[in-house]
Amino acid sequence: MDEINIYTYQSIKSLKADKGAYVYILETIKKGEPKTLTGERKLIKPTTQNAAELITLTSALNRITKKCKINVYTDSDHIIKAINQGWIERWEADKWVNSRGNEIANKEEWQKLLLALRNNDITFVNSIEPHSYYNWMMQEAEKIVNDKENNGEEKTIPESKADSPQPNKHEGHTSDSKGTAENPKEERIRHQIKATKLINIFRSLDKPLKDYSTMELFNLEKCAKDLAVELNLYQEYTRKEKR
Repeated sequence: MDEINIYTYQSIKSLKADKGAYVYILETIKKGEPKTLTGERKLIKPTTQNAAELITLTSALNRITKKCKINVYTDSDHIIKAINQGWIERWEADKWVNSRGNEIANKEEWQKLLLALRNNDITFVNSIEPHSYYNWMMQEAEKIVNDKENNGEEKTIPESKADSPQPNKHEGHTSDSKGTAENPKEERIRHQIKATKLINIFRSLDKPLKDYSTMELFNLEKCAKDLAVELNLYQEYTRKEKR
């Protein structure tokens, strides 16, 4: 049975629905070398973080046409817990209604994901730390968001027709094969901006944590993890800039 690694990234960081983009990578290892397929899409309509994560993963899984062993690398605790703790099966059995009688948020996206998950051996990996493709995926998503001519259709790129991102170790942090993380000053500023945006989310909180819904708390937890990653990268490139 073939083994495929799926890496997902979506650019929406706000707790509220927002416009953004997603990028995913399907990776197989052939003769010791990674072979990749990528997919990307601009999200024209305002979308929540969780919905964007679901759309990204489902799109990636739908590229796979035969039964495989699949490792999914995602920083979405909500998806990981929903799958590993059996929430999604309970939602299906309860006709997609929670204990309060309310419809499960993003019901249609969960239903699509459930169909895509079946008939495969899937392991979820919580990728809190940046992986080999992280920089490339983040920068690609930013390009898509800023592309005014992008109409929101998914673009898929087979490796044989385009330069695919390749792992490239870089002192504990990784970048794409073209060396996009070579300028410490530019990287420091970029991660500083991202960290500031995440900090502003916490500054905007206007009620006690006990008054937030479970979904909102999941999003806050994800923001906190993203902030930790951005601050670590900011400190890393600050040190490199001083060398």
